[in-house]
Amino acid sequence: MSKEELASLGINVPMSRVEFNNHVAMLDRKKALGEKMSEKETPTMTDEDRERLDAALAKSQETRGK
Repeated sequence: MSKEELASLGINVPMSRVEFNNHVAMLDRKKALGEKMSEKETPTMTDEDRERLDAALAKSQETRGK
């Protein structure tokens, strides 16, 4: 099943970094054009996303400190 099909069933599929960056760029373009964003288009960060970002940040801090 595609991500769109899963999303239509209410199953949240995490975005890849590239998809997220493209999504944010699309939102920025819409904002620049003054278009209204629907609630569905607003990216939300899950607890799992936060944990991954925190782990990546901690790892980068460690390597920077060496």
